[in-house]
Amino acid sequence: MFAEELTRYLAESGGLVRTGEGLSLRADAARLSLPGSLQDLVMARVDRLPETARAVLQVASVIGRRFSREVLQTAAGVNGHLPDCLRELEAQELIFRERGPEDEQYVFKHALIQEAVYGSLLTTRRADLHAHVAEAIERSYGDRLAEWAEVLANHWGQTPRVDRTIQYLRLAGEKSLRVYAVEAAHRHFQGAAQLLEANPGCADDRFLADMVLAWARAYYYRKDFHGLIGLTRYLPRVEALGDQRRQSLLLFWLGFAHVTAAHYEAADSVCKKALALGEALGDEECIGYPCMGLAFLYEMKPFGEPRDVVVRFARRGLEIAERLNDVYLISARPSHDPPSAPRRSTLMPLERVRGPPFHILSLADGRRGMSALRIEEADGGQLCTQEWCIHRFSPARSMKQSVSIEIPWCQRPRSRRDSEVVIS
Repeated sequence: MFAEELTRYLAESGGLVRTGEGLSLRADAARLSLPGSLQDLVMARVDRLPETARAVLQVASVIGRRFSREVLQTAAGVNGHLPDCLRELEAQELIFRERGPEDEQYVFKHALIQEAVYGSLLTTRRADLHAHVAEAIERSYGDRLAEWAEVLANHWGQTPRVDRTIQYLRLAGEKSLRVYAVEAAHRHFQGAAQLLEANPGCADDRFLADMVLAWARAYYYRKDFHGLIGLTRYLPRVEALGDQRRQSLLLFWLGFAHVTAAHYEAADSVCKKALALGEALGDEECIGYPCMGLAFLYEMKPFGEPRDVVVRFARRGLEIAERLNDVYLISARPSHDPPSAPRRSTLMPLERVRGPPFHILSLADGRRGMSALRIEEADGGQLCTQEWCIHRFSPARSMKQSVSIEIPWCQRPRSRRDSEVVIS
């Protein structure tokens, strides 16, 4: 690319002449002041552009390597001059057009061109353009903002608008969680939390509570129970809301994290408090989850509890799970209550399931009750096998053991309508 840009620069600055044998350097070409880097070569071309075309190119560089005409039109605000500007930029071979599925898409000829133009922007100008681009995306795709959550979080993150950044970081985290991109979800929630702590008052406690509940699931899927317990720091703010449902759900996640960490007394207290709040509300989800948590606790802790106590909590949670079609609670049963034959082969349409497939296995007792989980697609999706490690506690020894099991697995179903979860 450097040779190409250098040749173009020499041609445009009169340093080359055409001869019968092709292009040759002029005799006085040595007197030309040549840019010292590729970035300088690119910016020399950009500086020779008409002012409006240069401004459009700068906005495009903020959007990214690929940009749509619709967003560029809204963000650049050049009235009716955009077509002429785009033609000029194409003629200069800075960008080229490609047809997208919905509207015209343009691409910088090379990523280095986009980076050079973007890097030339002053900090204040860059922040203003990021805000203009974010607002343009919001106006153009207002009914599909979740699809643009990561992009919008990045744009607003380059501006002083911390409140908007946090809003889209949370949305991006929830989006990642829905497709089980656990590490991405965790990063988004963590980024939002750091901004919230550094900028008190930029979001209310209800927003924080909902984000923490989603973040708790991300910690759970990562098997980071000590990190999950760390979310206790947000409990006072959730309690201050006076919203007993949110409080109960957060207490369940904290309580279950204590179960897995063998903090039995803390787990018992927290899960019972979650259950009491759920019963006061008459909210089945807030009852079912603590019931199953207590069932696991009473089975796992040293010396255990009487079998009828474990079974009573487990069956209450299971009855609620079946009414709610909650695959997590259906599968997460203690070994004192082995499932009946029909339950071992439960088929539930995926669109009615509220828990992810690997969520099932992470709580299911690997020793009994369920040997594997398989998602089968009607069109025969290819299965693969992953190694998972389940941590469990031996009541007799009060120590953590680790076992490896193989889980038949497949990629995310292409058709929710034709997919089923099979618990065997």
